[in-house]
Amino acid sequence: MCSHSASHLLCRTLKEVLGEQVRQKGSLVEPKRPICLLGEIHLFGEKYEEKVHVVTMAHSKERCGGTHCRETGQVGLYMTTQETRIEAGIHRIKALTGRAAEVYLSRKKQIVNSLAAKLQINPDTNPNLLETRVE
Repeated sequence: MCSHSASHLLCRTLKEVLGEQVRQKGSLVEPKRPICLLGEIHLFGEKYEEKVHVVTMAHSKERCGGTHCRETGQVGLYMTTQETRIEAGIHRIKALTGRAAEVYLSRKKQIVNSLAAKLQINPDTNPNLLETRVE
């Protein structure tokens, strides 16, 4: 449920950065993974289940039939893992939240550290050197 809340926060942030034309067109929340499809949609004709809530988080206030965190801090770490263009003006964003995001970043760090050790460099003191050595 916190991943669902994260998708609302992400969409609100994108509206603040890119403009109010940003709309959440759909959402698939798998365990620890929010997906937000962004593009232009029309609000008339929207269909919800019987119970619809007005969800207010940070600067976001939207109608939603989903379940949410009690507080935004419960979302924990948010990490975008993929952004793809579906069609003109519509993008899919895949992300991880909470413990799943922490595990993802930990694995990435292990990969970087392993490569750095093989190349005998310290990625913390000169991160560009790792990229230069790989090329």
